[in-house]
Amino acid sequence: LIAMRDNDRAARSFGIGRVSSQLMGFAVSGFVAGVAGGVLAAHDHAVSASAFSPAASIAVFSMAVIGGIGSLLGAVLGVVVVRGATLSLTAQWAQLTTGLGLLLVLLVLPGGLGRAVLSARDALIRRLAGGRAPPAPAPADVGEPTQIEPAQIVPTPPAVTDGRPLLVCQGLDASFGPVQVLFGVDLEVAEGEMLALLGTNGAGKSTLLRTVAGAVPVTRGAVVFDGEDITGNPPERTSGMGIVTVPGGRGTFPGLSVAENLRVAGWLHRRDADHLTLSLAQALELFPVLAERLSQTAGTLSGGEQQMLTLAQALMARPTLLMIDELSLGLAPAVVEQLIETLRLIHARGTTVIVVEQSVNVALTVCERAVFLERGRVRFDGPTAALLDRPDLLRAVFLDVPTATGDAAGPDGARDADGTTRVPARAPHSQPVGDVVLEGRALSKSYGGIRAVDDLSLTVRGAEILGLIGPNGAGKTTVFDLLSGFTSPDGGRVLMGGVDVTRWSPER
Repeated sequence: LIAMRDNDRAARSFGIGRVSSQLMGFAVSGFVAGVAGGVLAAHDHAVSASAFSPAASIAVFSMAVIGGIGSLLGAVLGVVVVRGATLSLTAQWAQLTTGLGLLLVLLVLPGGLGRAVLSARDALIRRLAGGRAPPAPAPADVGEPTQIEPAQIVPTPPAVTDGRPLLVCQGLDASFGPVQVLFGVDLEVAEGEMLALLGTNGAGKSTLLRTVAGAVPVTRGAVVFDGEDITGNPPERTSGMGIVTVPGGRGTFPGLSVAENLRVAGWLHRRDADHLTLSLAQALELFPVLAERLSQTAGTLSGGEQQMLTLAQALMARPTLLMIDELSLGLAPAVVEQLIETLRLIHARGTTVIVVEQSVNVALTVCERAVFLERGRVRFDGPTAALLDRPDLLRAVFLDVPTATGDAAGPDGARDADGTTRVPARAPHSQPVGDVVLEGRALSKSYGGIRAVDDLSLTVRGAEILGLIGPNGAGKTTVFDLLSGFTSPDGGRVLMGGVDVTRWSPER
């Protein structure tokens, strides 16, 4: 239920039905409330609308928030704190104590006292174990987990196939309301293949993945998976057939711990304890950093760690076809390199993979075949290395600029005789350049030992437009955060109008 609340799309991609989970939550909570009402009526020998005062309602609410929603231990602790304050203090001091407790939880312990106790327990275990992570919790909550040593984990050999198509898209059209995004897309992916899906922003790459997964309706055409027409199937049904999507940017459930994220990913196989135990051991072997953060809330992980968790979730789901949207989005090159190695291991175990990427370098590194989309149409389908002979496509990734008519230079835009997209000439900037408005001097910033910005200096003058260009993970967003005060630099200074604003807050 928490996973569906936090990330509806990711939960459905792991086979959790939206309507069924909401109805289940409503039915279970109604049943619990009904039983509680029956017990209360039997105790009071009466039923009255005035049985609960506003103060009692606030007290019950305080118990749930202070203890932590979704935790049995938290519920008990919440009752102990609130009732203890009521019984041992005067009414005014009890209200003050409860109010301070609510503020403390909301500001410092968003998971409540229950989460804080569990985190402290795991930290103590790690300390007693000499810094090693505690054993992984049983994924299916049945008995003790079987401990598997890394030496027991043997990668599955690549599937031996005859190249038969696993996924076939025939003349796909897809729209968001009145805006059509895909135009007659034809695509075949062979069993055991690793395919790169490339293109500019807005080309339709993510929409194509979501259409295959069933998250976006097909307006025309068909999707065939493993010989079965799955056109129009919802995500929870396609995931049950082995199609798992790793969404771009946000594939985790921020309100759940790392261990709970992995349990949600194994939802379809929750009755197969052996598979869940083995998959969990494999995931933690591939990503040791996650083993150290099993009790940590996913929303507090770094961007690279969240992407690692997302790939670990994909392993738990046991996909036949894994579709990854923007593997390298916003990540440092060192993190991307680690994820690429993991992707190779997943593929070596026999999983068919489609990788959506804007980085041609990443595609050349991991995939032998590429499909290039431009404005919802397939413009290239062939060996990835052949893209090096298509400068018009490679240039379009960075230079998808408006033409004289106002449309992007795309499939219907202006082209030279050889098919190369023409980039319209720009008039030189006619405005006078003024004094220095903004200056960054030798700025540096690291995250978790990875250098995101390294001794960078730049100057912006009045009436000037400065373009900051670079591939994913180059540090562009980090530079903006340093200049605007959202992030403090490890070294260097930021000056605005000659005033040092390095340590100023964003609103200042």
